[in-house]
Amino acid sequence: MKRAQLQILLHGLVVLLVGLLCGVPYGRAITHDWGEEAVRAWRVAHFGLVVGGIWLMVVAGVCHLLVLTARSLALLVYSVVTSAYGFTIALVVAAIGGVRGLEPAGPALNVIVFLANSVASLASLVWVGVMFIGTLVALRQARTS
Repeated sequence: MKRAQLQILLHGLVVLLVGLLCGVPYGRAITHDWGEEAVRAWRVAHFGLVVGGIWLMVVAGVCHLLVLTARSLALLVYSVVTSAYGFTIALVVAAIGGVRGLEPAGPALNVIVFLANSVASLASLVWVGVMFIGTLVALRQARTS
């Protein structure tokens, strides 16, 4: 369990760092009049990834409360890390390329953002589900002890 927590924490810190670094182009977009779309995209990348990194740290901090098999713990780690990096890729590429990725059409960068968001969203559903089940099992065990 401790190794899984540390893995999630490490990746959360990486995502947090990327989010903080996205503050540089966000500030430049504001001060150098890059346009409202660029300001919005870099704001979303900056704040979204900072929050995402903190969120992974929260997940790492509460993992020990869950009752998970070795297999479900591995699924939790892989899905939370896939989700985090999927959103990281999507948000940074969207801001750099000036695309939104709302549908799988248009320029290649738009399709990449769409696919990264799709993978990240599916992975998010998996890790939230694993945590939900692990929490329910832990609650049942706590009631009987």
